[in-house]
Amino acid sequence: MIKNILVYSSIGDICTFFPMWKHDNIQYAFNYYGNDTERKERIASSCDYFSHIKGTKFNLFSKLFGALPLFDYYVLLDDDLNLTGADIMQMVEKMDALGYGVGSPSHSPDGSMSWSIMETQQNSEYRSVDFVEMTGVIFNQQEMKTFLNAYAPYADRMVGYGVDHIIHSVCRKPFVIFDDIFIINPTNEQKGISEREIETYLAGRNARSMWNKVLKDTRNNFTEYVDHP
Repeated sequence: MIKNILVYSSIGDICTFFPMWKHDNIQYAFNYYGNDTERKERIASSCDYFSHIKGTKFNLFSKLFGALPLFDYYVLLDDDLNLTGADIMQMVEKMDALGYGVGSPSHSPDGSMSWSIMETQQNSEYRSVDFVEMTGVIFNQQEMKTFLNAYAPYADRMVGYGVDHIIHSVCRKPFVIFDDIFIINPTNEQKGISEREIETYLAGRNARSMWNKVLKDTRNNFTEYVDHP
């Protein structure tokens, strides 16, 4: 059975992958955080829900969630990911069939690699894991609610770094990483930039220290995932 799916991304001025994500059975909510009127109109015309605000995807989505209808699955993507709509449908359908609540494509070593657990494994279709990076995450409805309930009180104190640790801390495990579907998370050099757009606003350069303050907040029970290469 086809599920009710929403793809969300906050899109800047550099990347143009979002048209690749299109699929007839998916709805789209896009935010544009740049200043190019023509690009703004192009992005707005390609989605079902649109906003034009400076912000990062998890922060903005936490504020938008209550204004949207409920979906069975939510796919939150960085704007520079080389997925297709067919890729997204395949991952959601497999998650639904196998009962996973949180999942992610694997990460090709040809791009940026922050966590070794994300690296694409040869001769593997998918793996059960206890951590997924926040670059491109799929949640079913229940796990999205669980995540946002924990994250929303801290959303304005976190520009991004640490979100995957919150997912790791509060969502039902195991998660799933798909080795048969992978992304190339481009490095700054591959994108031809010296600094990522997130680092130019919202105190992005202080993201790690902002997360450390959240981690030490005694009102939550967050833990940091420790990578094991």
